[in-house]
Amino acid sequence: MKNLLLILIPLTLLFSCSAPPSKEAKFEKSGVSFTCPAGWKITEEDSLDGDGYYLACEKDGLISSGLFTLTWVNDTVALEEMMEVYQDELKNNVIFKNTNISFSTSTEGKFNNYEAIQSTYNLTLLGDKTEGIMYCFYGNGKTIGLVKQQSLEDDSKNKEGFETIETTFTIK
Repeated sequence: MKNLLLILIPLTLLFSCSAPPSKEAKFEKSGVSFTCPAGWKITEEDSLDGDGYYLACEKDGLISSGLFTLTWVNDTVALEEMMEVYQDELKNNVIFKNTNISFSTSTEGKFNNYEAIQSTYNLTLLGDKTEGIMYCFYGNGKTIGLVKQQSLEDDSKNKEGFETIETTFTIK
């Protein structure tokens, strides 16, 4: 009986520690909304002292690479200036030191139905080739900045999640 308990207790702990995949959830704040897809979760939120908002939404799993970040400022900031701030934050982030991060020149683009400027970037993080795209645009008195980032090898795993976020994104 004692041997059986010694086997069952570790197995119970092992299986109870594995979290089930997250379910689809709606994010809504200050007129900004999107659907956080099943298998993704909001991992970080900050009110930016009332001047705007920041959140990070990540694909579940220890070896998943899907990341979506959303930042808005409750004011009108020049889009190129917002893009430069985003790029500087990534360049100076301790995680991205020595990753050879490089950015494309900003071009016109769209995120869902919102006219935007966009810039792509590439880096190598712990030997893993990673890509991202940043968008900046205006909506309902806010300046919006978004980032979609993933490992190149995870493109097919993240595609549906990124599409769900983008197609459900609205500002009212």
